[in-house]
Amino acid sequence: MRIVLFIFFLLLVGASLALYILVPTEKWLPRYRTTQIMSEKRELEFLLEASKRLGKFWREGDAEGLWKTNKLNCPKALGTAFDVGNDYLKCNPRFILCLMEEKGLTIELDGEDRDIFLQKADYHLVTPSNAHISHLSRASYLFELKSSRGSKTLPLLLEDDCREVFLPERIYKYKDFVWDNYNANIFIDQYPVTFLEISDWLRFSSDKVGQNIKLPSTQKSLTQFAYGLTLDEMKSYCAFKGKQLMSSEIFDAASVYPADLNNPTEEVVTNAPYPWTRKKKITEDEALCSKIYSEECLKKKSFASFSNEATTWSGMFWALGGPLEALYNPVDSSLNMKASSFYFPFTSSWQQLAERAHWEGGETHERDFDWGKNNERPTVNDNLKIGFRCMRAVYLDERP
Repeated sequence: MRIVLFIFFLLLVGASLALYILVPTEKWLPRYRTTQIMSEKRELEFLLEASKRLGKFWREGDAEGLWKTNKLNCPKALGTAFDVGNDYLKCNPRFILCLMEEKGLTIELDGEDRDIFLQKADYHLVTPSNAHISHLSRASYLFELKSSRGSKTLPLLLEDDCREVFLPERIYKYKDFVWDNYNANIFIDQYPVTFLEISDWLRFSSDKVGQNIKLPSTQKSLTQFAYGLTLDEMKSYCAFKGKQLMSSEIFDAASVYPADLNNPTEEVVTNAPYPWTRKKKITEDEALCSKIYSEECLKKKSFASFSNEATTWSGMFWALGGPLEALYNPVDSSLNMKASSFYFPFTSSWQQLAERAHWEGGETHERDFDWGKNNERPTVNDNLKIGFRCMRAVYLDERP
């Protein structure tokens, strides 16, 4: 019996020693947790500073000209440097990937340096249609940051808002239809949608509508305006981005130069045929290729994507010339395409605002178009390239 009690006593002492070794004392626990918390706080300070720095690159693009001078070489992400507008690298997730891969990011705080990496050399496109985030009003790109010390990561969500402009609230006119947007905030795409944006849609959307779309094989071609899509595919892409296909009256509202820019409530609204002037007639010297990219321009220079030439009063680009553009027309659904384009000469009657033709919305053969009463047709009748833009409206009762 004594032996049993002695053994039980030894077991009890051993268990007590084990608990003392394995379980921290009350005095030691707070010190350990404090050190850990301070370390994690320090790590997050570096990650937050990195997020600010990357946010600046996101909005400013390649302000230092690194890519165009070949100091930043990412053929897979961006292609080799080519002629493209400066806005190409703004809000471009591939630019962030390239920057982090080639240059990296070192953050200095209080004399201490830490290198910042992407947890994964990739991004995710988050949109109102594929994410359950109540405050997400526009598409955003998600990255994950990690520092060279510690195991913490920081999600970085960057909004895709660099190439979208606000349509000022005022009275507008489309044909004989007078309207206003006092009950809505309307945002419009500055440029036609590109193949790069289409490629992200096909990658991150579960929508099967665009599965037959053919993408170009080079990065330079991917920066071109997207064409070859059906009207349904265009609408699906815009919906994926939380938007809708550009409407005809809003396209012209963003294009027609107001008679009195400082009077948004002018009672008599008159439209003008050109975006930069109220004149009824213009000359080639003032507009050919620089403001209207017409058929003649194809032999002079390529139509550069993200070019900030030919801006309208609202900040939208290339309201005249360039590609044909599909539109939603609530006033007359049969007139659903901007006809002004590089398929017509500078002197064509189509090279004016508010001039619309009809497209069936599927194929692009001669039989799929109606060019109106004057029947002025392009010299090329098959496989016409039709681009498009998106827009979004936040109505008064939907604002937070």
